[in-house]
Amino acid sequence: MLIGASAAAMVPSLPATAQTTAASRATQFNIAPQSLESAIMAFGLQSGMRVTADQGVLAGRQSPGVSGNLGSFEALSRLLAGTGVTWRQIDGRSVALVRAPESAQGDAIQLGPVKVSGAGEGGDGGTILSSDASATEGTRSYTTRAPSSTSTGLNLTLRETPQSISVITRERMDDQRLISITDVLQQTPGINLTRDGGERFGISARGGAVNSFQYDGVLTQVQNTTRTVPQTALDTALYDRIEVLRGATGLMTGAGDPGGLVNLIRKRPTRELQGYLQTNVGSWNFYRAEADISGPLIKGGALRARAVAMAQDNDTFMDAYSQKSNLLYGVIEADLGATTLVRASIDYQRYRPEGSPGVAGVFSNGQQTHFSRSTSSGANWGGDDFDTYNYALALEQRLPYDWMLKANANFMTVDRHFNTARYQPSSVAASLDQETGQANADVSEGFARQDQQGVLVALSGPLHLFGQEHELYFSYNYNRYFNDYAASTSTDSKAFNYYTWNNQFPQPSGYAPALTQYFYYKQQGINASARLKPLANVNVILGGRLTNFDYENYLSYPATGTGFSYGDTKARGKFTPYAGVVVDLNRHHSLYASYADIFQPQSSLDRNGNILPPVIGSNYEIGWKGAFRDDTLNASVALYQVIRDNVGELDDGYLVPGTTDTQAYRPVKGAKTRGIEAEINGEVLPGWNLSASYTHVVTRDAEGVRSLTQIPKDTVKFWTTYRFDVAERPLTLGGGVNWTSATYYPFKTFRIAQGDYAVANLMARYEFNDSLSASVNLNNLFDKTYYVSMYTLSVYGQPRNVMGTVRYGF
Repeated sequence: MLIGASAAAMVPSLPATAQTTAASRATQFNIAPQSLESAIMAFGLQSGMRVTADQGVLAGRQSPGVSGNLGSFEALSRLLAGTGVTWRQIDGRSVALVRAPESAQGDAIQLGPVKVSGAGEGGDGGTILSSDASATEGTRSYTTRAPSSTSTGLNLTLRETPQSISVITRERMDDQRLISITDVLQQTPGINLTRDGGERFGISARGGAVNSFQYDGVLTQVQNTTRTVPQTALDTALYDRIEVLRGATGLMTGAGDPGGLVNLIRKRPTRELQGYLQTNVGSWNFYRAEADISGPLIKGGALRARAVAMAQDNDTFMDAYSQKSNLLYGVIEADLGATTLVRASIDYQRYRPEGSPGVAGVFSNGQQTHFSRSTSSGANWGGDDFDTYNYALALEQRLPYDWMLKANANFMTVDRHFNTARYQPSSVAASLDQETGQANADVSEGFARQDQQGVLVALSGPLHLFGQEHELYFSYNYNRYFNDYAASTSTDSKAFNYYTWNNQFPQPSGYAPALTQYFYYKQQGINASARLKPLANVNVILGGRLTNFDYENYLSYPATGTGFSYGDTKARGKFTPYAGVVVDLNRHHSLYASYADIFQPQSSLDRNGNILPPVIGSNYEIGWKGAFRDDTLNASVALYQVIRDNVGELDDGYLVPGTTDTQAYRPVKGAKTRGIEAEINGEVLPGWNLSASYTHVVTRDAEGVRSLTQIPKDTVKFWTTYRFDVAERPLTLGGGVNWTSATYYPFKTFRIAQGDYAVANLMARYEFNDSLSASVNLNNLFDKTYYVSMYTLSVYGQPRNVMGTVRYGF
């Protein structure tokens, strides 16, 4: 139905609760005709409501103004009359402005039912009304229209961000049953994931490591050396979405990884009661249950809370390797008046793997092995226990003139205890004799205690100059990391026969201290960035960061009384610049270019026992981005070049002096990584979601010789679903394939290699009613045998497996 834009009847039909909480409260408005940007600012001040809009929605438009004693929603509708912009309710005091449909950009616009931003039907039934306007939960979308601040701190949509950023939404995680962070990263464009055989994963992008994880924007670090890496073992049940930035991250992280960073966005409480119960049953005795309940604690929703619980118990396709995991998450959020929001949360994950994954990758003579996928490398009595706690606090304070002050803090504590016997390859060779099967075991016990504290305080808002709206962002952040690690080794014989041991190994009669390792990391910095608009269709993004950095890493061997300092690195006033430009060709297409510095201290030692100098370099990126179908479909193509000096490369055949198994590294100058990334995510047609990407990446040293050959040159990741109506009920069918080109790991005396491979997956979900649904996922449809990690200890990918899910939402 077409409604005249000048009519007061333009107010859409609202839920009764929203009508009483906002629209029925009359306010005296007096806003003269002016630019729409200025009019909306005045409306926010006079109404006390929060109004959000994607960049570019308001630019160049004029408002007719509004005056009189009116309800807020009615006043807003009159203010938007004839502008080609309409609005969607977020909650009783918040709205989002969006472009009207293209077919109705003239004097009249067609308004369908109001869709709540971040709300709608849940993927398995249920309605979402979140206090987080950018929530992806319940949107049925594989992308987001909401701004992201992960790249620069500025609130930029994906199309406006001059770097490559991917968002894995709640719908995507539910459709593919991506239940761990590593599951998500395996499906993320441009990300390469390896596993060393323990509970440690290596994450890389664009030839560089990804060791920075954020929780709601607050930085934490990953330190692989002691295998205490809780971030990669986290469960996804408590996250609304996961944002992955690829490329240099120094503007936001200070000592930034050249590969990128991962930002984990937690679920937030909703203003209406909602929740779900879900159970999963799958191959290898996989059992899992989830519960999630959220809603107001007082009438009106000014105080609200949410709780999530999960329990999982499963064997695996590997002999004598199983996993148990439990998760609890609680969050409470309150509106303190019309302009202040506070939030506090705690999450706890208990992770109990038993045994050890992976197989011997090579024999001692350098020949590559070909063991069955069911083979594993650990004794059946071994265990590796993780207890991870996160405590978070947040404050959001709206200021005059649409400025915002945010303060977030995250405190992580990790306790790890291990007691294991597993096949022990050397980082230089292997201990497994091909003829006899004789090998050595790492029989050890120990503990690690990790503490991380992070604080982010940010101030952002618009600046009006020369007839354009610019945006400024200032922040201070603090990150402190402490890790204390100690291990003891068995005093008994460690020899065994890998062919006949059947994961049986005698528990040792005694242990002797083997090593201790101490890490201390602290950085604090100030950041400033700006989105400047010299022209209506040009955004120039400039930024810089000053960082103070301290790093200590000390390793000692009690038996010999020797110790090695992996560096007492300090940096003061390190400046990291950032620059980008985005040119809007029209409302759908943009071209962009960006530059960022790289500065990353290292902990590796060379063959002389000296610490490697920090990695320094530059990241250049150009590309195209598109947003279609009212920004529910995002696409991008990026070309990039990363130039780095002092990159740590395996110094094959050399150990650190005085050690028996610590691999030496050498700094490589002039390392150059070039690549292409293309991806598309979102709704192609009503009911049809698609996520597809192609990545090409090659790293060469100063002589032009290719390095990092264990990272595939080319990858394709494809997944799609379509929602049908069968007997008036929704049926969703989906499928996809991940293809990876050939890779190999070169050593001085041998090579581990595999050819290209493809893994196909399928899913189906039927919704019996608005609350109850059942789904099934079939993974590795053609039962392809492949390695997810190749080294002296290698790890196979999962064989064909199935998982069934039943979900009840309310």
